Amino acid sequence: MVAGVSPTKQYLGYLYNVLCANHMLSTLSPRGSFDFVVFVMMDSTHEEPWTALPTQDKAMLERAGIKVQYVEPYFGEPSFYTLIMTKLEIFSLTDYTSVVFMDSDVLPLASFADFAAAHGLRENVIWAWKVSPMHGGFLVVRPSADTYETAKSLAMKFRDEEWKFAEGWGESLKEGWINMHGKVGGRDWEFNGGHADQGLFYYLLKYVVQDVSIIYVDQVVDWVGGVETARARESAFKGDEERVKVRMDSMVDKVPYNLFYHFTGKQKPWLQEAVGGGGGVGGDGGRENALALWYDTLRTVDEMYQLAIDIDGLHNQDMRSPLGYFSTSKAIDKAKVG
Repeated sequence: MVAGVSPTKQYLGYLYNVLCANHMLSTLSPRGSFDFVVFVMMDSTHEEPWTALPTQDKAMLERAGIKVQYVEPYFGEPSFYTLIMTKLEIFSLTDYTSVVFMDSDVLPLASFADFAAAHGLRENVIWAWKVSPMHGGFLVVRPSADTYETAKSLAMKFRDEEWKFAEGWGESLKEGWINMHGKVGGRDWEFNGGHADQGLFYYLLKYVVQDVSIIYVDQVVDWVGGVETARARESAFKGDEERVKVRMDSMVDKVPYNLFYHFTGKQKPWLQEAVGGGGGVGGDGGRENALALWYDTLRTVDEMYQLAIDIDGLHNQDMRSPLGYFSTSKAIDKAKVG
């Protein structure tokens, strides 16, 4: 998803990452085996708002074979909160049997299709995270018109009601939600993104659709029809290292968490000085490797499509996230006012 699109062009870093992600997928999966769709939200609050991406940006995406679909906030003005809630639009893509969703600051590092086939995963898949029961930047769903309508009605729920951490989306979590390490992380909805996309997707797939595989550091848990089935821990991800094309070294970037790399917060590549330059990855840490990979991939894309991007000067441009970097539950009330 690329949001805050306006004449300020602060969104361009995200658009460049879309190009990089698309290129990485094309090297990991046979060309023609997937469509790449980017959701775009315009900034209607700008004093001279655009109604669509400028011609140059559209042409850039078209050269890479990327499709564009415009989205609008379900209620309120564009904000980080209203943006992440429109992730639910993935359920509307019913021309597809499966959708792998990635935030626009995520870089894929392995073929999810191969990983899913190897482990017999359900059609809906989420990754548990350190501070929430699911990672908001990477998930897999089966589109469905019925699920889409249910999801949208849930998203609109707190336009008229007050958000309460104990009740959340409608299911008690007194027994606790489980983090990526298989431990109880909390006993209510007061976790990262609990009031927004992470809470809603978790509730929707586990308690409403009741069909989801949840990935943890050392196991997979299937929830089907309200019944939990956990896979054996000892060999849960044996052999999966061979699927990952790029080595990362930080703790969370080990299978099954190194199928993708998430540049969270202000660690966006385009906000950092350019590195790489053909040398590829090989630093001492996951983030350093990922940063070098990102810049090398952007250089490749720039040359392939003759985009003339000022790659070495990106960090000098104002490409701070136009809608911010996170959301709190207070954002719901602000959206209501908007």
